[in-house]
Amino acid sequence: EGDPSLLHATMADATRSPMSASEPVDPFSKRPKDTKFRQQKLRAWKPVMTPRNVLPTLVFLGVIFIAVGAGLYVTSAGVSEYKLDYTNCVNVAAENTGQVCADLITGNDNAYVVPEADGTSLICKCEKILEIPDDDMVGQDVFLYYALTNYYQNHRRYVKSRDDPQLRSVANNKDGNSDCAPYQFVPDSDQQVPYAPCGIVANSLFNDTIRMERCTNDDCTVTERVTLDGSNIAWKTDVGGKFKNPSVPAGETLCSTDTFTGTAKLP
Repeated sequence: EGDPSLLHATMADATRSPMSASEPVDPFSKRPKDTKFRQQKLRAWKPVMTPRNVLPTLVFLGVIFIAVGAGLYVTSAGVSEYKLDYTNCVNVAAENTGQVCADLITGNDNAYVVPEADGTSLICKCEKILEIPDDDMVGQDVFLYYALTNYYQNHRRYVKSRDDPQLRSVANNKDGNSDCAPYQFVPDSDQQVPYAPCGIVANSLFNDTIRMERCTNDDCTVTERVTLDGSNIAWKTDVGGKFKNPSVPAGETLCSTDTFTGTAKLP
């Protein structure tokens, strides 16, 4: 028993409650706006492909590509390329004379030797004669490249073995990172001496010295040295940023700067 009017008011409030399941839902609440873009009613060009309009277009594009290809072919034909493989070159140095350079270097832990001023400490020295016509040398830019076989510089483990802040000479970053292991610290040392620069990338140094000479007589007994210019062979972003050396004060060397003090060279 109770007041019927109070019971009616309570039931009416429950009907108007937001939790009520009988509340109507707008079926068009997620409909896109009625615009030409949203309703995909923009004007479009729908050409009809017929032989009359397709063939002239193909011929026009073909003429353009033929002209571009002919220009590239003429430019490429004007470049003379000469290759010289000195892998199995015979040593002519005072030590180990007559042996093949590849045999001397393979498995030799002392293959990397800093040459003395007189050149006596070089492990292998070979001489190769390459005949190049004067027309390809006089008045032309000559570029010298070297190629390595069985050398996978894009291997993931090889590419990671480096420390970019250390290569940029960032202060207080002598220790490098763990990606440089096992070339991060000097092994079997009392103190943890870091390598600078660290990593496998820095430890794979191509140290062949290439010297070019030009024959001045027919039997090539008299030669004249050709001066090689090593400038502008790297991007400015690499020299000035990615592999930037620290500033060297007057009277000091690069190895005596704070960046390299307390570090060691790679083996």
